[in-house]
Amino acid sequence: MKFKSIKCAVTGASGYVGSRIAEYLLKNKCAVYEMRRNLPKHKNKFVIQFSLGKDVNANALRGIDVLIHCAYDFSLVKWEDINEINVEGSSKLFQAAKKAGVRKIIFISTMAAFQGCKSLYGKAKLKIEEEAGKHGAVIIRPGLVYDDNAGGMVGALNKLISLSKIIPIINKDDKLLYLCHSHDLSKLIFKLCTEKTGISKPVIAANENGLKLRDIFEKLAAAKNKELIFIPVPYWLALSGLKILEKIGMRIRFKTDNLVSLVNQNEHPDFSATREIKAPFRPFSPD
Repeated sequence: MKFKSIKCAVTGASGYVGSRIAEYLLKNKCAVYEMRRNLPKHKNKFVIQFSLGKDVNANALRGIDVLIHCAYDFSLVKWEDINEINVEGSSKLFQAAKKAGVRKIIFISTMAAFQGCKSLYGKAKLKIEEEAGKHGAVIIRPGLVYDDNAGGMVGALNKLISLSKIIPIINKDDKLLYLCHSHDLSKLIFKLCTEKTGISKPVIAANENGLKLRDIFEKLAAAKNKELIFIPVPYWLALSGLKILEKIGMRIRFKTDNLVSLVNQNEHPDFSATREIKAPFRPFSPD
C-alpha cells in the first residue's frame, strides 16, 4: 500500500484528543474522515455521519484502512446509560468496521482502565477494550493528555489555577499520575497506522515518570509565574461536596467519577508494550 493512500476514519474528531490525532494525520498526508453526529451544511466527502450508541452503516466505512475510535460521551453519569451508549455503541462500531473490511482498528482507551479500577469511566473503557479485543484492535491507554492548549483533566487543573491561587488538594494525594503530550500520542497513532506491529496487549501512552497531583499543579503554576496555597481536604468531604453539586444539577467540569479515578490509580502500570514499539513520551513540562 502506498503511504499516501492510507484512509483513516476518526471518531470524536471534534473532541480534544481526537482533533489532535486527526490534525497530525492530515499533516502527514493521510486521508482523514471525521466521524461525527452533525454533518456540515455543505457536502464534505471526508465527513461520515456517526452517533455513538446508534446503529452504524457498514457501507459508510467501505474503503477505510484504519478506524481510530476516540469518541466517548462524558455527559452520562448513570452506569446503565454509560454501558448502553459508550460500551454497546462502541461494540456496534467495531462490528460495522469488520463487516466493511477495515484492516486495522485502534481504540483510544485510558490509563484509568485496569483490572480492579473503581471509576465508572475506567470500567466502561475496560469493557470497550474487551469488545475491541474481539476484533483484533490495537488498544492505547493514554495518561493525562496535555499540550499548549490543554483540554481534559489537565485543562481543568490549569483553569483552576487561573481562577485562584488557593487550591484544595485531596489528602489522598499519594498516587502517581502519568502524562502524555498530544503530539507524542499522535505520533504513536501515525506509527501504528503506517507500520505493522505484533502488539497484543494495551500500549500505555505516557512518560514513565509519574507525578503526584500537587507536583502537576506546581508545574502548571510555575509556567504562569504563580505561587499556590494548598488547602488539604479530606477525600470524603470532597466526594460529598461534588455529589451535592451534581444532585442539584450544577454543571461542573470535575465530577465525582473524576475524583474517584484520581485517588484510585493503577499502582503498577505495564510499560513493556510501549518500550517494545519504541514509542517515546517526553517528561511533563507545561512550557
